[in-house]
Amino acid sequence: VAASVTTFLRRRLATIAILKTIGAESRTLIAAYVLQTQLLGLVGSLAGAVLGVAAQPLIAWVLAGLLPFELSVRPEPWTLARAVAMGVLVTLLCALWPLARVSTVKPSLILRAHVESRLPRARRPWLVAAPIVAGLAGLALWQAGSFRIAGIFVGASIVALASLVALGRLV
Repeated sequence: VAASVTTFLRRRLATIAILKTIGAESRTLIAAYVLQTQLLGLVGSLAGAVLGVAAQPLIAWVLAGLLPFELSVRPEPWTLARAVAMGVLVTLLCALWPLARVSTVKPSLILRAHVESRLPRARRPWLVAAPIVAGLAGLALWQAGSFRIAGIFVGASIVALASLVALGRLV
């Protein structure tokens, strides 16, 4: 999600700079892009829920001969609502990091668009990262239902991300 939003914003740098030139505030721009990402997250989550419900009978049929018990195929409204909520919340949390950089785009960028095509770095990235990490950890706890399992998941995720960052710096 964060990579998609970053790419989307990188393509919109000139537009953001022009909007700032004519007086748009960073808060307004961030709110507009949050709304866009949330709508996409909602559509994607609903599509995933529909596909999941549609695939359930097929999966039950495929697994029928492999399991010593019969699978019940009925959609659970609470589970579907949780899945959609998780999708929307993860979209919001993962979009915050790149969206925080919108406030650092200077209107003068429209004059230097061919030279400077990268999103500027956020001024205080830890101020954005802390609530994102806390929110994702909270979602992991909500999904896992156990501090231990959520802690293992969060710890493994941190190790995986640190490994990817380290590998990225080597390349």
